[in-house]
Amino acid sequence: MLLELARYYVKIGAGKKIKILGKFDSELSSLRSALCEMPNVEVVDSFLSATDLEKLFSQQPIFVLPYQSATQSGVLYTLLFYGQQLVATNTGDLGDILAGQKLEQFLFSYGNLPSLLVALNNADKADWNQYVPELKSRFSDHLISGEIMRTSKVIS
Repeated sequence: MLLELARYYVKIGAGKKIKILGKFDSELSSLRSALCEMPNVEVVDSFLSATDLEKLFSQQPIFVLPYQSATQSGVLYTLLFYGQQLVATNTGDLGDILAGQKLEQFLFSYGNLPSLLVALNNADKADWNQYVPELKSRFSDHLISGEIMRTSKVIS
């Protein structure tokens, strides 16, 4: 899905960069290689520390969570707690949680580039700050580690 997005951005000359973060499973090595060859993609194939997250959050990107299936996602909870803009596939708990927070406009169908583009456009135009107080309150108990909690003192 992200490879298709990168190719689309190159095709239309959008000049948009995609940064893919996180440790790749060995089964995804061919996808990783293809992504690394794209001129508009940066791949960081490693686990992220709290310091990495702090720097990333300060850049205010739009996070894409392109899960094929999902149960509870510590990544989603963390992004919501810190008020980070995101779009996610409408699957499992990802879809349920965002819909439950009235954030359906940031959901897309896995494998469907047009729906991903609509969700990204919605996220790009949204005033995410309007959601932050409620999200911070709602997701404070769902953080993925105590290390992230220490980061909150720096970000808040």
